[in-house]
Amino acid sequence: VDFARGYGDQDLAMRAVRTAAQRGFILPERGYPLLDHHFTPGPGAAETAFVYSISRQESNFDPNARSGVGARGMMQLMPPTAAIVARQLGERHSVDRLADASYNMRLGSTYLGDMVSTFSGSYIMAAAAYNAGPGRPAQWATLCGDPRGAATDPLDFIECIPFSETRNYVMRTLETTMVYRARLNGGSTPLTLSQELKRGGYVYTPSVAQAYQPQTQP
Repeated sequence: VDFARGYGDQDLAMRAVRTAAQRGFILPERGYPLLDHHFTPGPGAAETAFVYSISRQESNFDPNARSGVGARGMMQLMPPTAAIVARQLGERHSVDRLADASYNMRLGSTYLGDMVSTFSGSYIMAAAAYNAGPGRPAQWATLCGDPRGAATDPLDFIECIPFSETRNYVMRTLETTMVYRARLNGGSTPLTLSQELKRGGYVYTPSVAQAYQPQTQP
């Protein structure tokens, strides 16, 4: 892991960590690294632990990562989405800058924060929106019940998500957020996973995130 990371191959390092975990060797500091570089969160940016969790799941912390559909960088932002967020923040923007980890995370953390706000604090719905597109969670809430409401078990909502990739994504990012929250707070975390699943108000409050709806993913 350290060898790969020393050569700047973050993806290989994280794949080695996951292989070790499958064989019973848990590497908390290497598996859930606190990044050396710093990013300046934009207005309304998501909680740092959630940002780290999404970055880990999206790119294995590889600033040069590119997906088959064109998403780029640490938080796998689609260039049109990144351009919208950069304009909102008054940032100079170019597609090449998405390989800059700090810049990518500033834009991505702002976009993720807007998803959290849009879904009234629900990390389940925000993570689902980040992976599958911001229009999907409201559709699934109609189909499966709203996970922010008392009548719906959040786990039932997750299991009802029709995309297997998104179901896994939501579960992994919530788990990893808990780990990062503990790491960033000296080993303690203010919420249990059960409390985390239930967070978020019931009322759906649209925000500026509606501007992103034409995008299939960030």
